[in-house]
Amino acid sequence: MNTFRKEIKGTDGSVQDVLINSVDQIDIMIGSNYKLVKICNQNKKSFKDSILGTDIGIHSNGFANVTIISLVLAIGALLLMYFQFRI
Repeated sequence: MNTFRKEIKGTDGSVQDVLINSVDQIDIMIGSNYKLVKICNQNKKSFKDSILGTDIGIHSNGFANVTIISLVLAIGALLLMYFQFRI
C-alpha cells in the first residue's frame, strides 16, 4: 500500500481529506490511529509556568521560588554532610 488517506477534523468543525502518496512505490507504514499533528491544548500548564521553568532574576516573578528551593537544598546538603562525616 503506497497511499495513505485520512479525514482530519479541524477545530472549527471542518473536515479535510489528507492523501499521502509514495512516488517511488515504497509502502507507507502508517497505522489508522497515527496522528499527523499534535494539537497543544492551551489550558495545559506548560514547563514555563512551573516552579522550575520560571524566569530567574532579581526583578522577575520567579526569584523568590528559586531562592526558597536553593535554601532548602543547601540546608539539606549541610545536614547530609553533617550526618555523613560525623565521627
